[in-house]
Amino acid sequence: MKTFIIKIDINSIKKNSDAGMDTFAVLGRKTIGSDGSSSRHIQIVRSLIPIPDYSFEYLDCIVECSLCSEHFSYKELLDGDYECDEDTNICPKCKKSNCCVLTFETLDQKTGLIIPLRILNSN
Repeated sequence: MKTFIIKIDINSIKKNSDAGMDTFAVLGRKTIGSDGSSSRHIQIVRSLIPIPDYSFEYLDCIVECSLCSEHFSYKELLDGDYECDEDTNICPKCKKSNCCVLTFETLDQKTGLIIPLRILNSN
């Protein structure tokens, strides 16, 4: 099975000014009672994952299904049941799982530099 490397778009790397801070989301809802009165409910959601030092996006990559040989963007891959790791990388064409292997480049969050990949071939 082929391994496809998903590369970081170097032009998308940006230093986050709020790095290290927790992320928050404010969710609001307005309810209207049967008498016409309204009330607002606000919920603040706090993420336990702090904002990283750098943010980035990945370049698109065309991959090939090892089962049906169709080509498509890795972004088109489907996910199966989240509780079952076996149903991942589902081909959007033939609907078979584990149709390809993806390896994503990573970014060193201290320096903002791309960490070189070391792909080992097991023969």
